[in-house]
Amino acid sequence: MPSPTGHRRRTPRTALAFTASLLLIGGLAGCSSSESANPSTPQDGFSSAEVPWQDYAPEVKQQIDILVSQQKCNKLQREFDQADQLNDVTFNRTGHNNAELMAYIDDGMRAAGCYPDDPLAP
Repeated sequence: MPSPTGHRRRTPRTALAFTASLLLIGGLAGCSSSESANPSTPQDGFSSAEVPWQDYAPEVKQQIDILVSQQKCNKLQREFDQADQLNDVTFNRTGHNNAELMAYIDDGMRAAGCYPDDPLAP
């Protein structure tokens, strides 16, 4: 069943408190700024999604990238679910939802081999 963000909803799992606190700390710390976004680039190796990283705590991208490199599919799924659950919080804080972040995580899951039957998987 599609979620409000248009992404396929995955099986609900327990959310990572660490990521929730990072996302909320990023908002409370005033990470949103007028500087330009640092979109992911092809050298990231798995995503062309333009995530407005300036609106998240710096540890968010780092944590996702580490989980992708370690192929931690269950933890990446939790990150995805957490981003989905915090969609409204992010929108109220920044004026955008977490769709780009969720696409980045989804692309990372694909690159990590989390979708073995996916024809788009590398």
